Amino acid sequence: MFKKQILRENPNLKKLPSTKLISKIKSALDQIIERSQIVEVKRAENFKLAEPIGEKKKTKTSNWVLDESCVEEGQANGADVAQRKAKSLTAEVKAILQVEAALDSEVVIVVVVVVVTVVVVEVVVVVVVVVVVVVVVVVVVAVVVVVPELYFYCT
Repeated sequence: MFKKQILRENPNLKKLPSTKLISKIKSALDQIIERSQIVEVKRAENFKLAEPIGEKKKTKTSNWVLDESCVEEGQANGADVAQRKAKSLTAEVKAILQVEAALDSEVVIVVVVVVVTVVVVEVVVVVVVVVVVVVVVVVVVAVVVVVPELYFYCT
């Protein structure tokens, strides 16, 4: 699914071997998932729950309520959470850029291989043309020089 989406967005990547492309995408996605899980665990640690004190409100789903000091602490830690999230997103962007750079280097390698192949093919074609021209010249010389000699020799 991810491969099709990436290939749809970047059609020049279709030339790359699919296993390398898939492995690089998977490793980048694993890094992104790992970083987001770390942020979720730290975010959960920042919000502490306290047991109900006296006659505080209870909800149907839980008999736990937030202590006011925890709410204030959570608000104070909100900036830290935002900073960690920004760092996480920055890391995700860096991982994506690393994947793009790796894919760009793969494309450069493919282009170099294609250019070298084209140059080799052109050299082979030139050599074949030279050989054909030499053979034609030898045949023409043989026909022009040897055939009249044989004609006069036989008659």
